[in-house]
Amino acid sequence: RSGENDFRRYLLTECLEAYTDLDETQKERLQSLMQTEAYREVKPLMQTTYERGKADALREVKPLMQTTYERGIKQGIKQGIEQGIERGIERGIEQGIERGIEQGIEQGIEQGMRRAALLIMGKKFGPLPAEVERRVNALSAEALAQLQLDLLDARTLEELRLDD
Repeated sequence: RSGENDFRRYLLTECLEAYTDLDETQKERLQSLMQTEAYREVKPLMQTTYERGKADALREVKPLMQTTYERGIKQGIKQGIEQGIERGIERGIEQGIERGIEQGIEQGIEQGMRRAALLIMGKKFGPLPAEVERRVNALSAEALAQLQLDLLDARTLEELRLDD
């Protein structure tokens, strides 16, 4: 350790920086010397007042930056969740409407098939017993399609086997 006080060491360092004209190789050599144990006391003195102020400010600002960063992340996550929910609801509504339309079309077709079968049966066989109408109304779409095919060949209501 040198016998110089802090202020004198600081002045010597300032003079060295201000009045020496070092080329790149010499500057690199000086920097590598400053990293060694023998010169560890000099390194803090080599920092200018501006650099020390910048380092102090950075230490003060860093927690604020982290807080702002964390708030930004939280806000981003919140917005992402809200947008995701909104899009999910929109898609759900769209899919629900599409399914509703499809089901409505299918039900409309089935009701038309049922009505056509009952009209043809009434025209071909006369007034229908309530039990026959109830059974026709209970048939699935596939069974209704088969009933319409069977109606083409049937000569009597009994041949359709609806009053069993």
